[in-house]
Amino acid sequence: MDKQQFVDALKLHAANVGAASTLRQWEAPAGRSPGQLALDRSRWFARLSDEDRAMVEVVARDAADAALFGVLCILDGVLRIDPSDEARLELVRIEQGRANLLASSSVDAENLHDLL
Repeated sequence: MDKQQFVDALKLHAANVGAASTLRQWEAPAGRSPGQLALDRSRWFARLSDEDRAMVEVVARDAADAALFGVLCILDGVLRIDPSDEARLELVRIEQGRANLLASSSVDAENLHDLL
């Protein structure tokens, strides 16, 4: 798996799934006894016009993408969780005993966040 495949997989399996599951929860809260906030949110969402619902779906996808972008920026080292921390982050995929560096905050290479 190369960097682009990794970013594509995160987009598909994290951002897209996260946005879709959030929207499903708003349509029909899961669980035997959903909390009041979940029920209120569901009632609000149900009262929206089709056009407004479509816009909320766009916002949910944008928010998921923005969160993923932020995480990738942290992995790339262009955004720090703690500015006083000098530690570096590295993301390595090990497949069949071979290591593949996907992200590093200290190596000058193609950044994951640029591939999103």
